[in-house]
Amino acid sequence: MSPITNTFFLNSGQGGSGPTEIPTDKLFVVPTIATTIVDRRHSGWGDWVKNDGGTNKIYCFVFSPNPDNPTYTNQNELESSTSSNLTTISASPSITFTSDPTANLRNLAWYATEPGTTGIYNITIAKSGFTSAVFQVIKGSPSGTFYTSTFTLNLSGVYVAKADISDYEYNMSPNTGVTYKIGPFEANVEGHIAIPLSNQSSITSGNNTTFSGFNASNLSVSITGKTLGTDYTYFVMTNGSPLIGLAPVLIVSGKPNVLGTTPTLNITYS
Repeated sequence: MSPITNTFFLNSGQGGSGPTEIPTDKLFVVPTIATTIVDRRHSGWGDWVKNDGGTNKIYCFVFSPNPDNPTYTNQNELESSTSSNLTTISASPSITFTSDPTANLRNLAWYATEPGTTGIYNITIAKSGFTSAVFQVIKGSPSGTFYTSTFTLNLSGVYVAKADISDYEYNMSPNTGVTYKIGPFEANVEGHIAIPLSNQSSITSGNNTTFSGFNASNLSVSITGKTLGTDYTYFVMTNGSPLIGLAPVLIVSGKPNVLGTTPTLNITYS
C-alpha cells in the first residue's frame, strides 16, 4: 500500500472554502454500527436506538482526534488508567449505561436499554480538560420540535470504505445500506458523522478497501445550498476509528435544524 500523504488540515480558523482546524481536546460521539458484540463497539452510522433481539437499546461510540497527529493510534486516550480523570457518561433524565470494551484505550463505547418513559433524554460524555460530547434520544412523542438530517452522499472519485475482518463488518453484509444521519435533536444541538473513504468500490485483496496515495488537497467537500463555516464544518483525519485506522476519515458537523431534512453531502476526489 502506498503511503497516505497530506491527509489532514490545520488551517488557522475557518476562513475561505477549506476545512476547519481539527479541534483540540474535543470529544465526538456517533452511533455504533449495529448490535452484535463486535459491531456495537465500533464507530458507525444510523440511529442511536437499535433493536437488539426485540429490545430497543441506545448505542454510542466516542473518539477524540489529536490535531498534531490525527491518526487512529494517536487519538487522545479516553480510558484513563487512573480514577482522577475518567471519561464519564450521564443522562438527564437518568439512564444507566454499560461500558463496552473497544479495540483500544483511545475509544469508548456504551449501551443502555431505551427508557420506557416518553421524553427528551440529554446524554453527555465528559472528561476534564475536554469539550464534552452531547446527543439526545427522543422517546415517544414528547412536546417540542425535533430535527433529523439524513445525508444523501453524492460521491465522485471516492467511495465509503469497506471492511470484512472476522466479525467486524463495516459497510459489508449484514451491515449494508449505510445511512449517515444527525438527530433527531432539538434545535441548535450539534451532531457529527464520521465517514471512512476509499478509492476502491470493493475489496480487491485482504479484508478491507484501501486509499493508496490519498492526498487531501484533491478532496472537495460541500453540502448543497449550505455555507461552510456557518451551516456546517468538516475536517479530515489521516485515519481514524471508522475502519479502525485503515482509511482516511471525513468528519462533518452541523445542526439538523440548519442542515435540513435531506442534505446532499458532495464528496469529490480528483
